[in-house]
Amino acid sequence: MLRSQTSVIVSLYQQYIRAGGTFSAARFLFPKLYLQRPEVVTYKQPRFDVDFFLYSRIVTLYDDLFGRENVHVFLFEDFRRGGMDFLREFAAELRLNVDWEKVSLEPRLRGYGAPLAWIARGLNLFTRRSVLDKHYLVNIPGWYRPRRKILEALNRTGLFGKPPKLSDLIGKDAAGKLESHFARDNALLAERRGLPLAELGYPMPAGQAESIAFKSDTVAIAE
Repeated sequence: MLRSQTSVIVSLYQQYIRAGGTFSAARFLFPKLYLQRPEVVTYKQPRFDVDFFLYSRIVTLYDDLFGRENVHVFLFEDFRRGGMDFLREFAAELRLNVDWEKVSLEPRLRGYGAPLAWIARGLNLFTRRSVLDKHYLVNIPGWYRPRRKILEALNRTGLFGKPPKLSDLIGKDAAGKLESHFARDNALLAERRGLPLAELGYPMPAGQAESIAFKSDTVAIAE
């Protein structure tokens, strides 16, 4: 199941905060700008890498390992607009036995608006759980679960607005360069698999232009 990179990255940052993260989106997405050796060496400190979302490479690897006919590529955007019809087609194609009476389309976790995300990062400073890439002031035993309940209760009030877009989190310049980084790869995948990525909002090349190589150390980031 694939999802537009600009959307899934925001969702992952939301999950990072939910799980106890304290860093800004820029620090989460571009850790090399903030780390010094030996921390900058990836195998010594695993962390987020935007190249994971170059989907064509993953699909090609799975095709080579399992055979193209055994690799099914679905799009989150089709699920979002198709709902239960999509799920029934999904189950049929994969030959899944589903108890449809127990299937709900109601979202379990709604994204945090920007003000609530700031509150979450503040509360997360008082627990060491449960992500590695974070900073905390003091670990209060037993604080992690009540913190989560407080945040979800606040989120259900609807007072904190909608989740921010990628450009809201890191600035238009950095968001635009990330889109360019994914564009050519998306075009290749769309061509190889006949996927309507452009019409579903995935980053795509402008005309026939090639996407530029992404280098995090050249991005101007809005904190």
